[in-house]
Amino acid sequence: MQYSPKLKVAIAQIQEILKEHNVAGMIVLHTPGFCEYLNFIEPDYSCASWDHIGGGLKLKAKLKHFDGDAQRRNQRVADTLNMLRSLSVVGMQQGLNIAEISAWADKTYGADHNEGDHTSHIEQNN
Repeated sequence: MQYSPKLKVAIAQIQEILKEHNVAGMIVLHTPGFCEYLNFIEPDYSCASWDHIGGGLKLKAKLKHFDGDAQRRNQRVADTLNMLRSLSVVGMQQGLNIAEISAWADKTYGADHNEGDHTSHIEQNN
């Protein structure tokens, strides 16, 4: 098994909480040997979504996506850009802090990591 079932369950529950509270989030969970992560960028105020087929991020920010309502479009775009900026800045700050500690600890204690790979919900259900 290349994933932790309990992390898959936990990340699904966290995603439901984010949806319930209509907030975006970047989450990383860990249990020995495994990680799961979630980048939830699709609260109601966002015009961003993940392109699960082609890959990458999509922004629906054209006026036609808002039935010609420029004010609604401008607010949604501003809120989305603020969300992306906030998640990226705070995520990078936290990640860099952990990376520095991790690099020091690896060197100090001679860590030998067994790097995993990404698994999808499709893989776990096969």
